[in-house]
Amino acid sequence: MYRVDFGPTVADSEIVSLEIAKLNSGIYYVSDDALLQLFVDAVAYEIENYIGYPVLQRDAAVVTLRYWELSYRLPLVFNEITTITYKNLEGTETPLVEGMDYVVFGDDFSLLNESPANFKGPITITGKAGYANADIPKDMVDAALLMFSERELFRENRPVKLNTAAQSKLRPYKKY
Repeated sequence: MYRVDFGPTVADSEIVSLEIAKLNSGIYYVSDDALLQLFVDAVAYEIENYIGYPVLQRDAAVVTLRYWELSYRLPLVFNEITTITYKNLEGTETPLVEGMDYVVFGDDFSLLNESPANFKGPITITGKAGYANADIPKDMVDAALLMFSERELFRENRPVKLNTAAQSKLRPYKKY
């Protein structure tokens, strides 16, 4: 069992900028920029929700593992793991050392030893996740532009279409 907290986004992290979204949709006025920025931000979070992992860059993503099991499939791939700790019986955090206590390969996380006698849990993995703006896959950018245009054009709540062009572009990145 695990819990995931993507954490706050890094400043200026975006799938697509407001300027590019407006240019793509043929919007040349500035009077609605605050509202349109809300649409850009909402599209980014909608994409992350659909694919199941962070796209926007984050420095403090956290995965909390309730039990000490020797092998886990992590719900997201970290770009860099900054700390892994577990709570001991005294209630303090005990760090784990890469190579001695655990190994990570992609989303495979393996503990190398049986549960220590003082393990109370949970295991907390903290690290960096998501893409730098320049590294976001072009299909995700294209999907964000499609979703922004639709959101800007149809501002009311309406039924969700199945299998939209944006979903088709995002499907290869979706975590099942």
